[in-house]
Amino acid sequence: KFTNAEGEDKTVYAGQLIDPTGQCKSSMWCDVGITEDELPIVVRLENARIRAWQGIPDVTIDNANQVIRLEQKPWQDINVENHVIEVDLSELAKSGSRVGISTVATVVSVRDDCGIIWRCPECRRTLSDDNCQVHGDVVGTRDIRMRMVIDDGQASGSVIIGSEPTLAFLDTDLSGFEDMLAEKGQFGFAQSLRERLLGRQLKVDGRSIVDDQGMMIIANVIEAVEVDAVLAATESRSKWGLN
Repeated sequence: KFTNAEGEDKTVYAGQLIDPTGQCKSSMWCDVGITEDELPIVVRLENARIRAWQGIPDVTIDNANQVIRLEQKPWQDINVENHVIEVDLSELAKSGSRVGISTVATVVSVRDDCGIIWRCPECRRTLSDDNCQVHGDVVGTRDIRMRMVIDDGQASGSVIIGSEPTLAFLDTDLSGFEDMLAEKGQFGFAQSLRERLLGRQLKVDGRSIVDDQGMMIIANVIEAVEVDAVLAATESRSKWGLN
């Protein structure tokens, strides 16, 4: 809810749209008559506007007449809880920012600053010596983050893994993670990640942000991909015409 320039109280409803090609955000500047207990429902949108947030499409609905309910689905069932589209990393690098993607590439770098970080309680920016670039000296909020770079031979991108997917990947909880850091130290923790992941394939689910500085993926889930070495060698020889 907010108050506009005319002093009127307004409400913006935020939602998520999905179809077989992917998903995106939606902003509804009116009550479209859909209650949460009805979801998910199938609709057709007419004359909607497309805006962008961090380069990711946001479908904007200005009045309820733009939303038409459909009785039948024009496609097969979609898993609304975990709907992701598999996309090559090189294709992601050439396209705009996207939500709900899954890609596989090789880990080529793990950053030293993996582990505990401190964020500004106001804007969530990472602090440097208890200082926020926007809000100055603040008492930070502790968070967990891993950062690495993946490459598929044609394109590369940074991967940011937050607290929940980090703990899930390491198969631990916050207490176990703190014990791990206490034992290894932050640099030792990053080094253990390098030993585990460098040169290995990683499956990353999340959203991609593509801008002038390159590509970044905010991960919801990461998973190490087990590769059959014999099969991989056979495919490589076949690809390059070797006996």
